[in-house]
Amino acid sequence: MPFHRHAIRPVALLLALVTTIGPDYSFARQSKPIEVKLTEGTNIAIALSPDGRTIAFDLQGTLWKMSAEGGQATAITDEMGDARQPAWSPDGSRIAFQSYRDGNWHIWTVAPDGSGLAQVTTGPFDDREPHWSPDGKSIAFSSDRGGNYDIWRIDLSSRSLEQLTRDPANDYNPTWSPDGNQIAFVSERTAGRGVWLLKDAASADKRQEVLLVQSNAALGAASWSKQGTHLLYAGFDRSRGATALLVKAVAGDERPRSLTAAGEDVFLFRPAWVSDSEYLYTADGMIKKGGLENSQKAAISFEATIRLDRPAYARKKRDFDSTAPRPARGIVAPAVSPDGARLAFTALGDLWIQEQGKKAQRITDDPFVDIHPSWSPDGSKLVYASDKQGAMDIWIRDLKTGEERVLIKIPTGAAYPEWSPDGKHIAFFAGDSASPLAGRLQVFDLETSNTRPALGRAV
Repeated sequence: MPFHRHAIRPVALLLALVTTIGPDYSFARQSKPIEVKLTEGTNIAIALSPDGRTIAFDLQGTLWKMSAEGGQATAITDEMGDARQPAWSPDGSRIAFQSYRDGNWHIWTVAPDGSGLAQVTTGPFDDREPHWSPDGKSIAFSSDRGGNYDIWRIDLSSRSLEQLTRDPANDYNPTWSPDGNQIAFVSERTAGRGVWLLKDAASADKRQEVLLVQSNAALGAASWSKQGTHLLYAGFDRSRGATALLVKAVAGDERPRSLTAAGEDVFLFRPAWVSDSEYLYTADGMIKKGGLENSQKAAISFEATIRLDRPAYARKKRDFDSTAPRPARGIVAPAVSPDGARLAFTALGDLWIQEQGKKAQRITDDPFVDIHPSWSPDGSKLVYASDKQGAMDIWIRDLKTGEERVLIKIPTGAAYPEWSPDGKHIAFFAGDSASPLAGRLQVFDLETSNTRPALGRAV
């Protein structure tokens, strides 16, 4: 006991000194716990339990559960793991999801009551969008552990991994068919972007990959009907700037049919079938229920309560009415001209050029974001990224005439252009619909207007 008392005294003295002469942490003592009740959300993913009685969904990085009829939601996971995209096991005893809990997206499982949290995949990879096999023995997911996103399967007993698709383009959003023989997934393949089927998924020798729905839209994961005859999925049509919920028969050449009301903002996540004629999906910040033969949609209300510690602090007074000149903040992406005499940069969402000893000149002046300028080797032109036409595209501007045009336009968007030293090519990052934070390094040939991968694979 004396040893413990002597060990504690220096610590107590140190704490006393920090309290009296250290920084003022009084705001922490003044923090006021508050409760925030959420009844809507952004980009909610849902999953319906096998018995149809419970909905699991993600909201604010936490998994929640509630009655399929709606009502008060109960948190399953804490707020620290960024838990997303739940999927129930066939027996309803576990929920798989993706989480950033260990610093990478990995697959985890948890019991519906929040107990038994377990990590399923590991390593320096992105593992996403889990979906349980009908026999409950394995989980399909997308992963970049092969260089780009492909469909993988993990055996839950042995933890052995199997790569199910191998294509230079990204494959993601897998969903097992009710009989376990097929996996529907989304792909960006040159043979056809859209929804694909991996047939005879359990047999490595017999597997076939078949394009079911060709579409240039950004697509969410598909959901198989109870009998496995139809697929339900959401898509975003970039040309119209609108989302839609679509249903497609697996057999036959019937075109996908839209189930979306005008102006409805459908979230691009896997819907859930209640029966062969009714389904759940998320849109407009809500969980909704619809029917194949009924255009009426009903919202399933929920209330999720999160608790926050809000520090007490003095709000800074800001003058928003003054018209006096102020220094520009947030100057980004500076690029020095080849002769070293000029500097191009972005400020206030526009491009500027400043010569040494002179005032900066505004080059673009519009309500759009113009960013990441790069000089041509002779200093006569700039390429840059802009969302003037909706998505981010690569534009080219002649500095002498002021003429500009779209140079590179792709469905997933483009950014970070860089001119080659010989002036013949533009390197840039092409967007990745599987991950907003990822991209593919591409090279654009100014003479032929052809685009090719810079490294032979996605990065």
